[in-house]
Amino acid sequence: MKAWFFLVVPVLALVVFGCGPTGPKTFPVSGTVTWNGAPLEEGEIMFDDEANGAIMDSCKVKGGKFEGKAQAGKKKVRITAMKETGKMDTALNAIGKEQFIPTRYNNATTLTAEVKAGGDNTFTFPMKEKP
Repeated sequence: MKAWFFLVVPVLALVVFGCGPTGPKTFPVSGTVTWNGAPLEEGEIMFDDEANGAIMDSCKVKGGKFEGKAQAGKKKVRITAMKETGKMDTALNAIGKEQFIPTRYNNATTLTAEVKAGGDNTFTFPMKEKP
């Protein structure tokens, strides 16, 4: 009976104490993304730490809307989206795709947001082909 006790107690402790939430605390974020006045069909939005630029949180954009979670704080916001080039990519044996959102909205972003722990984190990001 003692051997059974020493096997069950550690497993039970792992189940009880090892199943809590891990990682940094995140908060709901949502909003809209437009491209030249129309909803961005598909893409990705990333909320990077403004201080060090590390990618912290991301979510998909679909039909101009996004919904996900991000850590609290001031963020640089990067948005990416791909479109078909019309040319065959022989390596992939598929139609090639390319990034069409200008770098001022992703790699050299000018977009920012502040994700708040206890606030409304609904954002709107209107993007245009030409500034």
